[in-house]
Amino acid sequence: MKGIDWLLLTALPAEAQPLRQALKLTREQRFTPLPLYRNGPLALALTGPGGDSARAAIEALLNALPPQPGRRWLNYGIAGHPEQPLGTWLEIDRLTTSTDDPPLTPAPLLEHLPRAPLISLLQPDYAYTYPGCCDLEGYPLARSLLEQRPAEPFHCLKCISDNRAQGSGQIRRHQVRTWSYSLLPLLTPLLPPLSPLLPLSPLLTPLPPLSR
Repeated sequence: MKGIDWLLLTALPAEAQPLRQALKLTREQRFTPLPLYRNGPLALALTGPGGDSARAAIEALLNALPPQPGRRWLNYGIAGHPEQPLGTWLEIDRLTTSTDDPPLTPAPLLEHLPRAPLISLLQPDYAYTYPGCCDLEGYPLARSLLEQRPAEPFHCLKCISDNRAQGSGQIRRHQVRTWSYSLLPLLTPLLPPLSPLLPLSPLLTPLPPLSR
């Protein structure tokens, strides 16, 4: 596969569907290791939840995509946080794990978003003991990319889906879709080749119909 300038990475179908439909991304049938959707220079890969799935997805993508300096990789999706309000988008500026893995620094992307660290865990932290964002996939995705493709920037944006006041057991799929859809106006200025395909006012228009 050639000519992909932006590659979006997300773990859950509910995170992927709003962007996939709004950006008119279609399935790459010839790429079989994982679901990959594309419209010209933009692609979206559905990596699956958890660190093992993230690592396997990145290896498959790196094997299929020749090096291309300047290609951008963006991991987006939901994450927990002890205190941040639900639906808040944060730009991750530091990635760690609960073990002794070295910290990683994603490339900055959106100056106006608040910054936060992200720790990727082996299991969800239902007690919200860590002070920043928590997920399962961010660090595994970033490590492989930063080690093997240092000339291709890696970015990370997370939307708060749960906190101490409303735990992860209360997350609903329609909420995840709505939060992911709200990312569109943030990405629009960064995707000039595709901007005519985006809704004119993503925050004001109703959600597009989504398949189950």
